[in-house]
Amino acid sequence: MRNFKKQSSFFLFSILLVNLFCSVNIYAQEICHKSLLDKDFQISLEGSFINRSKSRTHLDILWKHHNLPQADTFAIQLSKNDSLYFVTNGKYRTLYSTKLKATRQMALHHLKEFIGKTPIRFDDLEILANGAFLCPEDSQKTNRLSTAFSQMWFTLIPDTTKVPKLLKMFGTRSAKREIKILEWRHFDSVLLPAKIQFASKEDCGSIWIHSAYDLNNLTPKDPLLEITKKSELATVLQLDNKLLPDISIIEPRFSSHKKSGSQSETMLISVSPSIFKP
Repeated sequence: MRNFKKQSSFFLFSILLVNLFCSVNIYAQEICHKSLLDKDFQISLEGSFINRSKSRTHLDILWKHHNLPQADTFAIQLSKNDSLYFVTNGKYRTLYSTKLKATRQMALHHLKEFIGKTPIRFDDLEILANGAFLCPEDSQKTNRLSTAFSQMWFTLIPDTTKVPKLLKMFGTRSAKREIKILEWRHFDSVLLPAKIQFASKEDCGSIWIHSAYDLNNLTPKDPLLEITKKSELATVLQLDNKLLPDISIIEPRFSSHKKSGSQSETMLISVSPSIFKP
């Protein structure tokens, strides 16, 4: 008799959980994708920063944007001997190092990591590429954007929805960042923030656009592209979607004295899958 009561209680509890799960899904807030670009574009960016160690850092980024479900690709040049290649389609994310000849599949919590010694995080690139936000309710008339999957930034608040000049970002552990858009410029008939400055409690910097093209009208005479063609990234730039999603999942092991997640730098492993072999 006791066993029957236990089984009945467990059955009723299971039904309650199922109903609760279904009700949550029915009323769950939908995801809105609001990207900076609504067409396939290629943008070359340069950034100069004062990082959290009060040192000067620099990076160049060649960003190829595609509308979902295609992947976005970021070729990142940190120094003469250190280049990274980040690929994301919102569900899968892969990082490749030309210096270490290493690959790494990144989970969402890895997006908090800084890119090298710069103040830029992979979460910043993820937001640029996929722009996944919680859809605002009809009754809400605000510029506040709540991120859906970001591990670092929870909200983005522009001063206007059309051509903002100021963007405030709020995130984990009371992190704050203020971005000033100094200039908007048309690139291949698309209006983009050409020069920006940003600052937080720990770092600051500037980012500007060198060139931007519609991928259907790509000009091969872009000087940054010519430099890239001569670098080790030349072969990697052709990979794009080949990195996703069939790459093996390999998680690195970190030493016990590693920094906390909010302060960690880019971490890689020294194992390269067969996809990169000639």
